[in-house]
Amino acid sequence: MDKGQYDVIIVGAQSGLMSPNPYYYGSIFSEHFVTATVPDKVILLTNKDDPEEYIGRTSSFVYSKTGQPVFAKVSSSDLLNSNTKELVSKLVDRALEMEGVFCG
Repeated sequence: MDKGQYDVIIVGAQSGLMSPNPYYYGSIFSEHFVTATVPDKVILLTNKDDPEEYIGRTSSFVYSKTGQPVFAKVSSSDLLNSNTKELVSKLVDRALEMEGVFCG
């Protein structure tokens, strides 16, 4: 990706991004995608049953792979019970404001 051709790269990651045990490889493609995009901002999608400790470890994992802290956490139940387009638009606007990029 040519860094001169974008303003901000925002990537969404799900809490299942981090393998739950050393023998589970189902997360490896998601991990590679998040790492390869070299994002400026990361949104973490969590499940209502995810323990806080797991969410914290996943956030640390995201940081270790991308060098970026998770800037927003969104619960999947909140996402399903809301206007998805509006929610995503608010998150994108927030990320762009944090980067000093303003859309007209």
